[in-house]
Amino acid sequence: MAAKSKKLSINDMEEDFFSETAMIGIICALPAYHLCWKINEYFDFNFECDPELTLPFCRSDITSYFPVFEYKLPNSNHSYLLYKVKNEQASLLQSSHKGTWLSKLDFIWLIKTGQPEYEARYIIDKLKQINWITMSHEIDSQEIKNIENLIV
Repeated sequence: MAAKSKKLSINDMEEDFFSETAMIGIICALPAYHLCWKINEYFDFNFECDPELTLPFCRSDITSYFPVFEYKLPNSNHSYLLYKVKNEQASLLQSSHKGTWLSKLDFIWLIKTGQPEYEARYIIDKLKQINWITMSHEIDSQEIKNIENLIV
C-alpha cells in the first residue's frame, strides 16, 4: 500500500517558521545597512545581509526587493533576522494594515531563541534608550495579515 503524501500548506510553513519566535516592530529613518551597523555596535551582534534571503515582492508592474539581515549566535541554533519591510515603492506588509501602527513600520526584528519573549522585552527596553529609533514594540504574529511574506 502506497503511503499518502502530505501537502505542505502555507499555514504549516507559517506555524513551523514562526514557532518559538518573537517579533519587534521598529520605526527608524536610518537606511537598513546603517541600522544594522548601529545595532551591531550597540548589542555586540554581527548582523550581515545575506543576498539569498532577500525577499522579492511583486505588485502590479513593480517588483521590489527587501533585504534581510541575519545574525546567528555562535555555537547555538539561536538566530535573529532583521527585515527591511518598507521602501519608497512598496511594503512587505502591504496595504492591509493601512491606518494602523503596523503600516508605519520600517523594520521587523524576528527573534528565534529558547526564550524569545524574554529576549524581545530586553531588546525593546534597550532600543527605547536609543535616540535614532523612533519606536520599537512587540508584535503578535497574529496581527500581521500577510505574515507569509516574511518566510525566508
